[in-house]
Amino acid sequence: MKKMGIAFFVFYCGMLGGVPFLFATTVGKIVAIVNDEVITQQEVDEAVLTLPPGDSLQGELRRQKVLNRLIEDKLILQKAKQGGVLISPGELEEVIKKVKNRFSSEEAFEKTLLDSNLSYKEFEKQHEKQLLIKKMVTAEVRAKSTVSPREMEEYYKAHGDEFQSPEAWRLSNILIRKGSSLRTDEAARQLAKNLLKRIRKGEDFAALVRGYSEGPRREEGGELGFVERGKLLKEIEASLLPLRPGEVSYVIETPVGYHLFRIEEKRKGKKQDYKEVKGKIRDFLLQEKIKKRYGEWISQLKKEAYIKQGE
Repeated sequence: MKKMGIAFFVFYCGMLGGVPFLFATTVGKIVAIVNDEVITQQEVDEAVLTLPPGDSLQGELRRQKVLNRLIEDKLILQKAKQGGVLISPGELEEVIKKVKNRFSSEEAFEKTLLDSNLSYKEFEKQHEKQLLIKKMVTAEVRAKSTVSPREMEEYYKAHGDEFQSPEAWRLSNILIRKGSSLRTDEAARQLAKNLLKRIRKGEDFAALVRGYSEGPRREEGGELGFVERGKLLKEIEASLLPLRPGEVSYVIETPVGYHLFRIEEKRKGKKQDYKEVKGKIRDFLLQEKIKKRYGEWISQLKKEAYIKQGE
């Protein structure tokens, strides 16, 4: 029960934007020494429980990933201690309040602590460490990572394809389904062909949709809205490419049935304006710089530290 409780509280910390950190309350096999502190096997085992379900690493690689993270956490906390960086009571109280608010009641919160075999002091200590890590990363990494307007403009010019919106077609559709108990597949195909003949003779497409289609939005004339090029089946796109607005495709067979498409409107692809995308560019470049800066900072901390992992 204790391991599950620790994992649970680390999950909540992740939701609050903190860096996951495990607090081992019992001594186990030492798997790493970081300056004058140790990391135990129990800490690693508990931290493995907090990895997201989609994490692709397995076995020893999974444990090594966790151990590396715990070593980094130790180094950051030691750096904070050396620099006299502290968490104020108000900062800690605000985070504790957010965690408690995720429970239905104070009793539910206290029960989870009890089931986790975790004292309130230990719980506070966990979150104090998480806040310290977050504060250090903010000061040493985020605050020192900036993106200039020139960098954003250069990225926009060099990656124009990323900001090109594709061609799109506004479509209407008639669908005569296969596998119907009302008719054979051959009869369905003949019905679609007859409807195409009637359309080409001038009958109203929307009226025929309402009278015969077995597809979506029948009462709205089969209107599908805009569909981007590349999102349709190849055989459908091939039939639509040469068409102009108001024209209807030939009968197209798919696994679902027999289709007739009418092009209502064609919208050309265009490059998004720089003003539209500069926010996304800034966010992307900033995240890249933060990752790079964090890696450089951690590498320097490791060079300055004594680190020994178990055999």
